[in-house]
Amino acid sequence: MPGAYTNLRELVELGSDASRLGIYSTQHVRSALSGQHRSRLRGRGIDFDQVRRYQAGDDIRSIDWRVTARSGVAHTKLYHEERERPVVILLDQSPRMFFGSSLNFKSVAAAECAAALSWAALEHGDRIGGMLATGLEERLIRPYRSKRTLLHWLQTIVDANHRLDNSLQDAPSSYLADTLSSLHQSIDTGAALFIISDGALLDSACEPHLHRLTKHHDLLFLRVTDRLERDPPRAGLYPINNGEDSSILDTQSDSAQQQYQAICQQQLLDTEQRLARFSIPLLDIDSGLPTQQQLNALFPDSRGRRHNG
Repeated sequence: MPGAYTNLRELVELGSDASRLGIYSTQHVRSALSGQHRSRLRGRGIDFDQVRRYQAGDDIRSIDWRVTARSGVAHTKLYHEERERPVVILLDQSPRMFFGSSLNFKSVAAAECAAALSWAALEHGDRIGGMLATGLEERLIRPYRSKRTLLHWLQTIVDANHRLDNSLQDAPSSYLADTLSSLHQSIDTGAALFIISDGALLDSACEPHLHRLTKHHDLLFLRVTDRLERDPPRAGLYPINNGEDSSILDTQSDSAQQQYQAICQQQLLDTEQRLARFSIPLLDIDSGLPTQQQLNALFPDSRGRRHNG
């Protein structure tokens, strides 16, 4: 689904592969700091159900010692799995995401990630909701186990995506920190929270909000980048326009290419260090490659299989 903009039909079609995404299964975390190790985004929790007399074969770790001491007879605590879990997606659709050098703009790749993960959550029987990070004040779409809520969320994404153009001014530098603060105040404890952004403005102002969110929720960060943000283009002169000012990017000399790459690598490393500080798993999405194929590889299904399609 290449392009500068997405549409509702394309985001709805991503639901056909929803059952393939094991969003709570073991995943590889790609980070310069963590190396290739595994991290788990926990699935549903368990709720206390009742106490009954101990039976042969019960796990002794489940014995309710208070009831046992009071009654003089061994009793075991019983639990049941939560019926559903809130899944919340924080999606960056700020003007800085309106960029791409091949296949998709970052804003489109991010929107596709949000849609695919939303469909997967609903397929797994969980509640799905979301919030946009645009630089404007945005409200949380509260999580519900409802296709109607999901379609409303997807339309909200499309509307924000189509507001992006080269004439928009950059969002305030605090936009991501402000959105994280608002999200913390809006969502209930125990959510699975996916943050989808390029991470460029994940700065020190975000840290207290990340700290609070990690205390009450399971977080996973999907970083959407373009290849020009990782490596310099071939040697040459490139006109750059941000909608207001024009300039020339000169990558003809070796020193210019080295300086460009050093800046890019430092920005990526800054994001990784900040997330590692709070033990937040990081997964990378390349906007120049098909989004669904990358998600299938990053989120294998419950049997550990990876899909190529």
